[in-house]
Amino acid sequence: IQDLFARTILLSPYLGYDAPTNRDNSGGWASPDIPRILALGLLSRIGASCCEALPALAFAVRPNSEKYVASTYSYRLLRNFATRGYKPDLTAAKHPVTLIAGADDELMQADKYADAVHAVAPAVDVRLIPGVNHMEIVSAPQAVSAIAEDVATR
Repeated sequence: IQDLFARTILLSPYLGYDAPTNRDNSGGWASPDIPRILALGLLSRIGASCCEALPALAFAVRPNSEKYVASTYSYRLLRNFATRGYKPDLTAAKHPVTLIAGADDELMQADKYADAVHAVAPAVDVRLIPGVNHMEIVSAPQAVSAIAEDVATR
C-alpha cells in the first residue's frame, strides 16, 4: 500500500528483534513471553488464530496507568506492530523516508539508527533530537517542531 503515501516518517521505531538499535531487554521496559510467542506462532502457521488475543508482551508501566498506556500487547498486536523486517521494508520503499528519534532514547540505541538504516537504505534521512527520550518524541516541543518541519518541507 506504499503508493497511497507520498512519504513516511518513522518516530523512534522498533526495527525488529534483531536490529542493532535494540537495547538488551528493551532497556528493562518490555518483557516478552517467549514460550507463548513461539506456541502462538506455530498455531498461526497451521491456521489456528483462536488464541491471538492472549497477552504476549508486557511493559513496565506504573500501576493503574491503563487509561494512558498499554501494559501488555496481545500476540496479534505484537505481530502487526513491527514490519516484516526493516532491511527488506526500507530497501523496498519507493518514496522518501525520514527517521526521527530522541538522542536520549532510553529504549533504543538511537546513535545506531543511522548506521543500521543507511546500510540498507542510504537515502533515508535520520535525525536525532537532542534532549528527547523515547516517549517525548511525540510531545517535546523540539521533537514536534522537527516533525512539523519535515512534513512541511519535504
